[in-house]
Amino acid sequence: MNRPTKILEAAQTHGRVLVDELAEQLRVSPHTIRRDINALCEQGKLRRLHGGAEFIEGGSNLPYSTR
Repeated sequence: MNRPTKILEAAQTHGRVLVDELAEQLRVSPHTIRRDINALCEQGKLRRLHGGAEFIEGGSNLPYSTR
């Protein structure tokens, strides 16, 4: 399982994830986690928060163009 998939699953399970915790768990730098989170946000799968991200349920809170 790749790192972005692990991040997405953790966010789905817990509702939100923190960069520093993910970096420690996945043994990568916080910068790497931020880059992965940003990519997942661009795909409309997560929403960025200060220090982490939260899981977006379905497409309910996405702009129409993203859906």
